[in-house]
Amino acid sequence: MTPHISSFEILAVPMLSLRYIWRESADITSPLYFLAISMARPVFPEAVGPTTMIAFDFVSDIVSAWYHAVVKSITTYYYMDELQDDYIFAPLILGDEVPKDIDFEVFHNEEISKLSFEQLRGKWLVLFFYPKDFSFVCPTELGELAALYTTFVEEGAEVVSVSTDTPFVHKAWHDTSETITQIQYPMASDSSHLLSELFGVLIEEEGVAMRGTFIISPEGIIKTIEITDDGIGRNAKETLRKLKAAKYVGKNPANVCPASWDEGDDTLTPGVDLVGKI
Repeated sequence: MTPHISSFEILAVPMLSLRYIWRESADITSPLYFLAISMARPVFPEAVGPTTMIAFDFVSDIVSAWYHAVVKSITTYYYMDELQDDYIFAPLILGDEVPKDIDFEVFHNEEISKLSFEQLRGKWLVLFFYPKDFSFVCPTELGELAALYTTFVEEGAEVVSVSTDTPFVHKAWHDTSETITQIQYPMASDSSHLLSELFGVLIEEEGVAMRGTFIISPEGIIKTIEITDDGIGRNAKETLRKLKAAKYVGKNPANVCPASWDEGDDTLTPGVDLVGKI
């Protein structure tokens, strides 16, 4: 007896294949066919078999994909402004460009005002993250920077310290600490954690920044990164040395600065003739 194969069953295999191809490309699964089957089975008890379920499943996937695409489009359209206002970046790394349209509050020259990375373009920038005001290691670091601030400015750089404290806390610290009173550079507030997240130094469970130093070129490109553990203070003279090295390499791209290079020391010119001779 020759088995009877309906035309619908002949279509089942390619339909099933298309279904899985669709799901692989759209990554969508849908329970809609269960509802369709439960509604159709009482009316067409013999028609609702495995092949019919495949058909319902395939069609429900298409309907589901269309539904989600429409909802996503509408949501994106109405909330585009909000999405653009939320800076969602992976942490910036060496060689990345710092978004210039980000601004933040600073305490500077006895005033609280706004400062943006766009305003800082055109000069070198030392962005100096530290954990907390009214702490222990932090004032020693900031004090060293304050003592060398004139030299940084002479090198064409601005120094901006950053912590998650508010600008009012910066002011209170500046008014009471003999060391912090000497600071002339802007003290930025990152109470929103935007900057700390952007530069990858936020300790989320504590709501404070790690000790992170970023030297940024006049074009906004990160040239050096230094991050240390909370108990390890940084050396402002070493930061100044790295700034000078970054400036030199920027002006002389064919040359590189060897270990412990300082201004006036010899540099290297990489090439085949130098291989194995150092």
